[in-house]
Parts: sequence; C-alpha cells; structure tokens
Amino acid sequence: MPLRKSESKVLLALLREGEMPIMTLPKSADLGGGAVYNSIRWLSERGLAVDQREKEPPRRRMIRLTDKGKKLASMLEQIERQL
Repeated sequence: MPLRKSESKVLLALLREGEMPIMTLPKSADLGGGAVYNSIRWLSERGLAVDQREKEPPRRRMIRLTDKGKKLASMLEQIERQL
C-alpha cells in the first residue's frame, strides 16, 4: 500500500519535533485528529512509528519514529526540498 499524504505529514512532523504526545500531533502535522490516528495506526503496523503510554502521570500517549521511520522521513524531507 502506498504512503498517503497524511502519513507523510505525520512522518515529517515527528522527524521535526521528535517524540511527542498524540494530542499535539494534529497541529504539528496540519491534519485533523482522525487522519492523525489513522496514520499512526498505519505507520505503527509497518514498523515506522511507536505508540506508547507514559509510565508516570499524566500518562500521555507518546508517538515517536523508529529508526526505519526516521530513515523514510529523512528521504521524504529531501524529496520535498527538491520540489
């Protein structure tokens, strides 16, 4: 399945910001909440992102890229610079 624009935006936002709470990702990626949640699920299923809850309060749901995700996001960033 090809990478959709919403997944690309999430990858690039996570590359720029690093690990972040899922609640701040829609603003960073300039997407709606539903698109972000679907993108996180898609990226997680493919080993590109990790979705974890913090162990200590406030126990936020944190999202970060895996090494594989960082590599893909870096390639996307380079492509965008060329356009």
